Amino acid sequence: MGNSADKKEIRPADFMQRSNFTAFGLILMNWGTVIGLAWISESIQHWAVYIATVWIIGGRMVALAEVMGHDSVHYNLFRKKSWNYTLDFLYFVPIFESWSSYREAHNRHHSDLLTMKDPAMQDYERWGLLSAKPKPWFWMWFIRPLLCWDTPYTIGEILKGLLSDRSYAAKLLLFWIPAVSLFYYLNALDLLLYYWMIPYLWAYPALIFWSEVGEHYKVPADRSRTRNTFGLLEYLFISPHDDRYHAVHHIWARIPSYHQKAATLALLQDDNCGESHGFLDLYRQFKAPLDPVTGQELATQVND
Repeated sequence: MGNSADKKEIRPADFMQRSNFTAFGLILMNWGTVIGLAWISESIQHWAVYIATVWIIGGRMVALAEVMGHDSVHYNLFRKKSWNYTLDFLYFVPIFESWSSYREAHNRHHSDLLTMKDPAMQDYERWGLLSAKPKPWFWMWFIRPLLCWDTPYTIGEILKGLLSDRSYAAKLLLFWIPAVSLFYYLNALDLLLYYWMIPYLWAYPALIFWSEVGEHYKVPADRSRTRNTFGLLEYLFISPHDDRYHAVHHIWARIPSYHQKAATLALLQDDNCGESHGFLDLYRQFKAPLDPVTGQELATQVND
């Protein structure tokens, strides 16, 4: 008879295997969703369906850049190391992102978490979240993101990259000149505008705001300064796939996103990380009277 004491110990390394099949499957699923939703919206021709389509496509952009692309800069997406950057036209380039720039910034995020060297903290400062002044929390969370408030910054970063990074400019041109030419040839430039550029300029910046705030803002130091974000909107739009299990990533960055849920359940069952359970719960934590960085209680009252 076997001895139950010989049961294999679960280790972080058990969740670090990369799968080309899974990676390509997730990429195909996200692009298929974009194409399928555009077809449905064009078939139905109703404004409500179009608005829903824009935001769901924005969520697929988050999935491509912040899940697939994010995995790639950790060399977690594909088993073959070079594929992670040579195949960036599948997830980064269509969203006007630079693989090398993203990797450099993300490395700083890990090494200098929640210091002013951390790009996330720089975003918080740019968004007005680090100021000691009373804040209109409802406006900042629910209204401002819907008004293309961060779109000028997004466009500015693209222009800055085009002017300062030849490799980035070359990749964008090599992708977008043929893409625009194809849509022009098919007399379908309007589809490119309606189902890619508008989601990118309207929905995507708002979803990135909610995602970045959800991962670290006002998480107490004794809860690892990192938050897992659960809920339907998080799953569909803000932290797609298993990206919502974010705490495990900051402990073992070599675990691919598609193993983060299993790794969390196996390795962090007793871990005291931050959590939110739905979009409204995340808003409650967003406006709580806590220090933006340490998550410690402040004497000031919430003004809403």
